[in-house]
Amino acid sequence: MAAVLACGPYALLSHQSAAALYGLIRYSGPPHVTAPTLRSPRGIAVHRSTLAEATIHYGIPVTTPARTLIDLADVLDPASLTRAVNEARLNSLITDWALLEAIHASPARHTTRLIPVYAPTRSAFEDAFQAFVARCDLPRPEMNTVIHGYEADVLWRDQRLIAELDGRNHVHKFEADRERDAELLVHGLSTIRITWLRLTRAPAKEATRLQSLLAAKD
Repeated sequence: MAAVLACGPYALLSHQSAAALYGLIRYSGPPHVTAPTLRSPRGIAVHRSTLAEATIHYGIPVTTPARTLIDLADVLDPASLTRAVNEARLNSLITDWALLEAIHASPARHTTRLIPVYAPTRSAFEDAFQAFVARCDLPRPEMNTVIHGYEADVLWRDQRLIAELDGRNHVHKFEADRERDAELLVHGLSTIRITWLRLTRAPAKEATRLQSLLAAKD
């Protein structure tokens, strides 16, 4: 709030600072403020613009979530940008339609970097898996889909194949997962479990395995 007030009337918290306020990213650098003012207070990154996309969050004037994501497209790497978009979705800060409208309203910006973020995810592991699917030219799956009463991390519906992205499970989670796999198998759905280590250390091997499974199910 101090940074916003220092930049005068109509100033808004923006860019990485706005994203941090919304909980989309972690950021500890200098505050970013967008304002029509000519002021340049020391220690504040000032962006010159007259904005209509304004709201109030935690009592602080700030760019809207959609405008914040447009601004982030200029400065974040692809993985961080994808995570920010999906955090906004998970926290109900933005809809896909609102993001699409913002992209169309900002043709001169780097908004094409937002277009590949095509399916909501809940973790960096899921982001990495989507990038892996695109890179290896695998069929695009559904993410976080409920089928037969169970939620699948990754689902190729036509091929009736599920991929579960396994983190570190406690014993009771291990048992529950195997029970679920058995129940889904009754419905004709096979499950393959993929670890972070396999995805990052041997992606070519993992891609070949998935291609074989998907081809067998066609």
